[in-house]
Amino acid sequence: MPCIEGGAFFSTLYEEYKDLGFEVIGVNLDTPDTVKAIADMEEFKRIRNINFKSLYDHDLKVAKMYNVKTIPVTFLIDRQGYIKKIWFGFRIQWAQEFREEIEKYLKKGID
Repeated sequence: MPCIEGGAFFSTLYEEYKDLGFEVIGVNLDTPDTVKAIADMEEFKRIRNINFKSLYDHDLKVAKMYNVKTIPVTFLIDRQGYIKKIWFGFRIQWAQEFREEIEKYLKKGID
C-alpha cells in the first residue's frame, strides 16, 4: 500500500534532513467527514510512527492549487513555493532519486 510504505519512507527522510530545513507535509484527501478524517489520519500516523506534519484538505483547496489528479503524488517545492519535481505514485525504488533531488536543492540553499 503506497501510503503505508510512503509514510515510513518520508518519516525517515524528514529525520535525515530536517536540521537542514527540509519539511514533509502530508495532505489527507480521503473523506468528507472532517472530524473522523482527522482522527483516522492521526491514528494512522501514531500506529506507523509517522513524524511529519499533516493536514486535512477538507475542501480540496490544496489539491486544486497543485492540480492533484491522482494520489499519492509527491511534490518537491522550494522555499519560494516553486515546484521543482513531481512524482506520481510511490515506489520505494525511487528512494535514491528522492534523496538526490532533496540534496541538490539543500546544497543550493533554495530548498
